[in-house]
Amino acid sequence: MLKIDYSKAGSEPVKPGEYEVLPTEYAVETARSGNQMVQFNYTIRDDVDQPSQGSKINYDNFVWTQNSLWRFQAAAKASAIPEGTEMNTPEDFGQAFKNRPLRVVVELEEQRNGREYPTVKSFKETQVGPPMNNSSAPLGQTINTNDISDSELPF
Repeated sequence: MLKIDYSKAGSEPVKPGEYEVLPTEYAVETARSGNQMVQFNYTIRDDVDQPSQGSKINYDNFVWTQNSLWRFQAAAKASAIPEGTEMNTPEDFGQAFKNRPLRVVVELEEQRNGREYPTVKSFKETQVGPPMNNSSAPLGQTINTNDISDSELPF
């Protein structure tokens, strides 16, 4: 049996604008040029009041060449990767950037197939901070509750 539920019909298409996101997936690939690249997929945060919550922005490619390292720098600054952090490989960057909150500027760009897809054009610092997980710690961090002595307990 099927019961119609509009909330399960999928999300609305991502439109041009600014979105609070998390880079939730990445893969290190080889670009057509033969250079290494990191390809990111972003999830539009659903803990922030904004359009397209939970939608994906896919295939944001960072090519690892001297002329395009500025893009890595811009994304690192927007996602608050500490200044001076050394990245020796695209994999290093992928691990450091994954799940860091940031704000992206999205435009629609026509692809070879004639269809338009959302494309990340620039990066900005988040305006809302990190999402909270169930333990009230920022996502990706845990609160250590094992270091409490009996004298610190109220009972």
